[in-house]
Amino acid sequence: MAALLDKIIKQILLNLPVKSLLRFSTVSSPWYQMIHAAEFAHEHHKMQSNDTRLNVFYGFDEPHIPWSSCPLAHLMYDEEINVRPITSDLRITSYDSIHVVGSCNGVICFATILGDVFLWNPAMRLYKVLASSGDKPLEDAAYGFGYDEEGEEYKVVKHMSTVMESDYGTLTKVYSSRTKSWRSIDYEDGPGEVYIEESGVFVNGAIHWIGFRINHTFVVISLNVVTETYEEMSQPDYGEVVECVRLGVWRGCLCIITSCNETEVNFWVMKEYGVGESWTKLVHIPNFHGLSQIVIPTLCFVMENGDVLLKCGASLVVYSSDDGSMRYLPRVSGQREMDEFVVTVYGESLLFPY
Repeated sequence: MAALLDKIIKQILLNLPVKSLLRFSTVSSPWYQMIHAAEFAHEHHKMQSNDTRLNVFYGFDEPHIPWSSCPLAHLMYDEEINVRPITSDLRITSYDSIHVVGSCNGVICFATILGDVFLWNPAMRLYKVLASSGDKPLEDAAYGFGYDEEGEEYKVVKHMSTVMESDYGTLTKVYSSRTKSWRSIDYEDGPGEVYIEESGVFVNGAIHWIGFRINHTFVVISLNVVTETYEEMSQPDYGEVVECVRLGVWRGCLCIITSCNETEVNFWVMKEYGVGESWTKLVHIPNFHGLSQIVIPTLCFVMENGDVLLKCGASLVVYSSDDGSMRYLPRVSGQREMDEFVVTVYGESLLFPY
């Protein structure tokens, strides 16, 4: 009977938000040990990563504009959107520019133009500034953020590309939350020298970036966060001239967004990871540039029903898979007409790399 009661209590606690769990962890020593156990934290985050429980984070690089969050389903489907401010102790007033590298296990990774990187769990209100990588500030440094399940550690990857005469130079460094330090990794066995501008996306245990070679051809590279080895990924048979590409995640699958003919946008999904023949064009928006001045959108999230949340410059847009319509969402609190903002989707989590 006692064992059954413990299971019932555990299931009830797994459904609670982080704020309540932190409060209930003071009820007794057994409750504290259960709530703060790694197994419980991973189970809890998995439940909080359901489409109906996910949150959307908004942030600006101007410190006087408050950061905010909103339930994902509420943002996409409710007529009136109530965005709540996020209280945090993040000290970002000294930064001229800040952007989201990515989110993993409820932890959001940020990087600044000065080369500083920090991790933040908004549900627990915990953050940490990572040790310096020792590099001079580089505007063209591209980052990636992922979780090594085998080593049970978070990893931040810093990919630096420099142009030297008619060639590219590449340097890659990896931060480990276990060692709390950066180290350089070998790029000689990688897919050749490529230039990367944007942060990577974490899919199937690897961080992926879009880059281009010196001959201006696009290339998709991945870095396995466990083995820390590079690989060049296959691309779809686009069948047309591709002018601009961007990576995203489509329901756990690698996605490539392409812009063609200065009018249309396509979403290609690798349905079976690592299998080039599985690339499939799932969405085609023929008149996208008639709706937005942005060359190519950022894929924020795909709901189970196929609806897509996109960031188009200073706007959030919901694309309906049913009728192909696009609906612009109201601007977030404090946002001015031309303000760019960062956005990421996350599930509440008790996990954090202390």
